[in-house]
Amino acid sequence: HHELWIHAAGCRQYFNTTRDTVTYEILETYPIGTQPQFVNPAPAIRKGEQV
Repeated sequence: HHELWIHAAGCRQYFNTTRDTVTYEILETYPIGTQPQFVNPAPAIRKGEQV
């Protein structure tokens, strides 16, 4: 999931981030105007499904 964030407690600059919405893990940050490395979403895993 790609999001626009602001570093509100610091430099107050905007930046983009790619975040896993299940684990909240930040996968990458990247400057505005550039493309993310992660563009293909991971396949969904159903509850109880073995991985």
